[in-house]
Amino acid sequence: MGLRGARVDSSFQSRARFARAHFAGAELGDRRRSARLVALAELGDRPQGTLPNKIPDPYQLDAAYRFFRTEQVTPDAIQQPHRHHTRVELDRTEDVVLIAHDGTELNFTGLGVPELGVLAGPKQRGFVAHNSLAVTASGRILGLLHQILFTPRNASRKAPKSERRHDPHKASVLWRDALEAIGPAPAGKRWVHVADRGADVTEFRDYAHENRMEYVVRVNHNRNVTVLDEAGEWTVAKLHDTLQCQPALGRRTQEVGTQKGRTGGTATVAVRALTLSLIPPRPPRGRARGVPLLVTAIRVWEVDPPAGEKPLEWLLVTNVPGADVASAWARADWYAKRWRVEEYHKSLKTGLGLEELQLTTKVGLQNALSLLSVVAVGLVMLRELARDPVTAAQPIDGWVQRSWVEVLSQWRHDHGEQLATVKDWVWALARLGGHQNAAQLGPPGWHTLLRGWPQLQAMIDGWEIRGSCGGS
Repeated sequence: MGLRGARVDSSFQSRARFARAHFAGAELGDRRRSARLVALAELGDRPQGTLPNKIPDPYQLDAAYRFFRTEQVTPDAIQQPHRHHTRVELDRTEDVVLIAHDGTELNFTGLGVPELGVLAGPKQRGFVAHNSLAVTASGRILGLLHQILFTPRNASRKAPKSERRHDPHKASVLWRDALEAIGPAPAGKRWVHVADRGADVTEFRDYAHENRMEYVVRVNHNRNVTVLDEAGEWTVAKLHDTLQCQPALGRRTQEVGTQKGRTGGTATVAVRALTLSLIPPRPPRGRARGVPLLVTAIRVWEVDPPAGEKPLEWLLVTNVPGADVASAWARADWYAKRWRVEEYHKSLKTGLGLEELQLTTKVGLQNALSLLSVVAVGLVMLRELARDPVTAAQPIDGWVQRSWVEVLSQWRHDHGEQLATVKDWVWALARLGGHQNAAQLGPPGWHTLLRGWPQLQAMIDGWEIRGSCGGS
């Protein structure tokens, strides 16, 4: 998909230039493989369905199958140019960078591939993609910073608890391993790792503290803590109970999205925060040092939720200093950007149809995933263009090729009117995909944009063929 980065001055590029920008230079042991990777990167033109849907030419399809099955090709090598591109974007931005971590299960049960792992269902087979997506604090997506492809094994519940705690192959170690792979922020930059309750893991926090890496994580466990009492003494307590007893620091009204058990709208929420120390579990977990960790605990909760609606509540811990009201709201706002990685997973699985791939080896499946994971970043970026008020109002000529503007303008308007802004162009693309462009329906989602994308590419191909033949 023809997106460069998420910088305000970046633009859609030609398909070939996008492929070169995000995949050229991959070290795959053979120049011909590197060239094949760049060619395959144009899968974004036909993003949905199986590989035959994405690559209709039988010769090119056969070459793709051979490429993905090649043992010398690895997921990390495929993504290395894009990850480098993402780090360049991180270096360029002056905003706080939020690194949103999350994992998603990929189910390939029907393929009968013996090397696949055991998923949540006892008969389901596949693997877990643990993704680290870089987003600015203002909400702009910068790229995929890291990805771990994990094969869950069928760990026996009969094994001693101490043995399971120190199992190096358990899924909970992925959070810490992602931190180690990414590394600390450069001097003068602030990178904050944000994650849901799955990251409420001692090893994750301990590694972050030891290596001066900042985080905001949602709490899952009611852990033992020490807090300062009224006499100034440290007292042992429970995390959840302690937060429930703290006075509110402030209130505000904010938008609430539609989710399970809750309709969208606005909600009045309050916040409280407290500095405390997390007591390390005994015995120490995995590679954790077993030392107390000083954190700020934050509770955000809905005041007087509507009857029958699930109230909003977040319990967060962070090692970013500050327990005042402004700091507490800022940390909550950072955590709220975490949903970008969930949208990214939807674009992978539903949008690009990743689980429809018919490759019959684990190597092939993981290599195809690594390539499509970069294509999916472009898909989510496309959706965000018209939602950012600053970007939406910019002239479209600074973002897409002129021919793309002319083709879509001719389709959308009968009287020669040109699409002028980023919002105009993205909404026209959504209209091509079935969105009615009615304001009450809200901005287009990536489903409609995804349906419009291959139609636009076909129109552009026809326009270019006509031009090469001297048509008018």
